Amino acid sequence: MNKFLIVLLSLGLLLSFSSVHAADTCEEYCADTTLDMPEGSVCYCNPLSGDGLSSIIDPIIGFIFKISVVVVPVLVIYGAFMIITAAGDAEKIKQAKQIIFWTLVGFIIVLLSRGMSDLIEVLIGI
Repeated sequence: MNKFLIVLLSLGLLLSFSSVHAADTCEEYCADTTLDMPEGSVCYCNPLSGDGLSSIIDPIIGFIFKISVVVVPVLVIYGAFMIITAAGDAEKIKQAKQIIFWTLVGFIIVLLSRGMSDLIEVLIGI
């Protein structure tokens, strides 16, 4: 878990070097002499051309959300079908309930992830 947070924070810091100056290209931004940069400093531009962490993570989360909107009802219907066809077998009913439970837990995680990138941005101050 700690390694994941370190990687996530590092990614956020790398993406925070986005251009805040009105320049068409990175070269124009770095060549601007009106910037108040110390002597010998190095200019880094964002290679991903995003405005922060959310501009990269939001499309990924959106794609996962669209897939989950299709998969979740299918798995819930499958679990319900297993319960109906269990014919009183306690093991099959237990397995079907687990399928439904973990499907809903996964969907809740997907729903919560839509706001996580904004929360992470607030926490690390990007």
